[in-house]
Amino acid sequence: MSQCERGSEFGDDTGATVAASAARFKIELLRRMGLDERKLCRQAGVDRTALSETHHRVRRADLLRLYALAELERSDVNVAVAGHELVDAGFLGITGYVMMTSATFGDALARLAHYAPLVDDDVAVTVCSEGKRTWLAASYSRGLRLPHGFTLAGVSGLMGFFRILLGHYPRIDEIALMHGKPCASHAGSLFGARLSFGQSRYAVALDTSELGNPLRTANAVLDDVHREVADTALNEIGSACCVRQVRDKVSEALVGRVPTIEDVARDLGVSKRTLQRNLHRCGTSYKAIINDTRRERAHQLLCYSNANLKEVAWLLGFSERNSFFRAHHHWYGMTPTQYRSRYAVRDDEREPLR
Repeated sequence: MSQCERGSEFGDDTGATVAASAARFKIELLRRMGLDERKLCRQAGVDRTALSETHHRVRRADLLRLYALAELERSDVNVAVAGHELVDAGFLGITGYVMMTSATFGDALARLAHYAPLVDDDVAVTVCSEGKRTWLAASYSRGLRLPHGFTLAGVSGLMGFFRILLGHYPRIDEIALMHGKPCASHAGSLFGARLSFGQSRYAVALDTSELGNPLRTANAVLDDVHREVADTALNEIGSACCVRQVRDKVSEALVGRVPTIEDVARDLGVSKRTLQRNLHRCGTSYKAIINDTRRERAHQLLCYSNANLKEVAWLLGFSERNSFFRAHHHWYGMTPTQYRSRYAVRDDEREPLR
């Protein structure tokens, strides 16, 4: 890995999804950056027409690909810090509303940690006070690292939302980022806080003295309603974990063959029928999971490994290379060779096939 990070190096095969409200914010920010967000959404596989649906969720892998493509078109991603100017009350969906009606800033942070899966069903948010500092940290499964612009947009948006809650930006003195220093010139600070790269987590160091500050949006009457809605939504999204478990099992077995649904059901300790019902409740199917897993792995193998096309096809469970070519053209609108030529990292940065 070189010192400079490139957008195409951020793969995500977890199957995680993001709330439509957060996705709309990220996409609108690209438009404000002067990019053709419609074209980028088409290339990344993001369905913009569905973003207005209340309960719609977007695959996080598609959003990360969207920002990776954006960074290829515009290396100066520092403009993503303007995200705080676009934030409104609906920025975080029901998670944001249940934060707004809480009594204090500390209560709002605790609720962000508790209800964060409603925004991103793979994220774990923690709040930890260490003397004068309180760290608001986020982590993802498999140590996922995010594109620089994607991260700046998220931090900036969160700060804008905190301003709605408090009436001012909270004091922060450090923003920790897992990825390395980006290739483009970057801001050394954000909201007066130092940016530190190559850290073990994504985190923001807040001033502990601000946790007791009352929120100007506090509303005890609405708070009960918001918490009831948020709790119901949190219970429903728990079923999405079933999808991730199936994807993990498929990913483990998808070498030279396609695992059957009976294989996966047996590994998970449930019947085939139960697994099918659970997936149906989550709005997907075993066939769709196989297709999505293959698509994401194709992206990773073509961009990050030195595997030849025959090996890639085998690692995706295709018995014939031509079948892989047809599937890849359906996924990305181009051949595997064209895709690798356009999006792969440099040869000396690729991982050898093991």
